Amino acid sequence: MIGKPLAGKVALITGSSRGIGRAIALRMAELGADVAVNFVRQRQKAEEVAEQIQSLGQRAVVIKANVADEESLRRLFRETVEGLGRLDIFVANAAIAPFARTIDYKPKHFEFAMRANPLSFLIGAQEAFRIFTQQSGLTLEELDRIVEAGEKPPHIGGRIIAISSTGPWHYIPGYVGVATAKAAIITLARYLAYELGRFGTTVNVVSGGPIETENMKFFPEEIRRQWIKNTPMGRLGQPTDLAGVVAFLATPDADWINGENIIVDGGLGLI
Repeated sequence: MIGKPLAGKVALITGSSRGIGRAIALRMAELGADVAVNFVRQRQKAEEVAEQIQSLGQRAVVIKANVADEESLRRLFRETVEGLGRLDIFVANAAIAPFARTIDYKPKHFEFAMRANPLSFLIGAQEAFRIFTQQSGLTLEELDRIVEAGEKPPHIGGRIIAISSTGPWHYIPGYVGVATAKAAIITLARYLAYELGRFGTTVNVVSGGPIETENMKFFPEEIRRQWIKNTPMGRLGQPTDLAGVVAFLATPDADWINGENIIVDGGLGLI
């Protein structure tokens, strides 16, 4: 990509104070986007990310919000627009779920995993599309009337991208809550992509294999070694490996990509 293809765009990335979210936020900024940095507990890290974004010549706002709480999540979108003036790109990155054997997984743990992951993605996508529609000069009600009348759908635009994992296809001990939630996110994205594509709004998923982040501490060393051994490229992934793909999906070069789940795992899935 030449220059700054995201110049003038505003991106909101949930869970962007560290790890994969941080890498996505910085890559978006490198490509010219202003960024809303979201955190729940680690404000200092979020502010450090914002400072790095500003050093790249882009604007940044830091917003504390818990994606597992509906009102907090909706406030995140309001404060993004209040702070940066608009929204063009929504990346649902934040993910959390208790680790436990499937046979031991409690209903409250499962409910939390669903609320913090696919439900938060669904609400976030709805909020993002509502904002995209308003920015085009329409309300959702007016948009519905246009569609019901059989008129040509207006171009709304905007990008919605969800971060998933290869967990739904490969067994990982203790990962059942995250894997099930991520599988639901992939399905939601496909439905959203079909329904929103007519308006020029794309919805895609990037599913990462084992990525070297703080969350890697939850996995035994033996499993880490096995992943490295079975990956043709001979290493774990880095946050930047996913960030580049996510950022690409937000650029004009990806206008014709919609409803896809892009696997980024170094070839681990070939085994």
